Amino acid sequence: MKLLIERTIELLKMQVKENLQLINQNQSRLLEIMKQPVKSRKKKVYDECYEANMRLLGENNDFITMQLNLIDFLEKYKDSEILSDEVTEEYLELPEDENVIFSMTVEGELKFDNHHPLFSSNEFFNKLISYYSSIEAYEKCSELFQTRKTAFSSK
Repeated sequence: MKLLIERTIELLKMQVKENLQLINQNQSRLLEIMKQPVKSRKKKVYDECYEANMRLLGENNDFITMQLNLIDFLEKYKDSEILSDEVTEEYLELPEDENVIFSMTVEGELKFDNHHPLFSSNEFFNKLISYYSSIEAYEKCSELFQTRKTAFSSK
């Protein structure tokens, strides 16, 4: 269980970092809007960026609070059997069948990120893109491309 909690803390940290990058991108857009003459400023874009930043800051607050709670839990029960990783490892085993992993991914049971067992597989990635394209979930396609781009550019 300790490994699972530590992994969760790391995932929360990564999400906070990703949210901060999005906030910075929105801030840059806002600065560009502010440079434009008053008549040509786009209030809708400004409002969208502002709302997105507020939502992302709220998420980050929740994620940081969760990290602190998990760290406190680890510290409080560091000598307890409940944190034994021997028990947790049997629950962390993923199926080896690619079709099962695919189903788990599209159903949201398994997040497609750099910890996904088939994250580096171009064939699996293309299969996901084809699936989401076929159901016209283009936002999901964009999210998948961004996830991979972010992961591969940070290496």
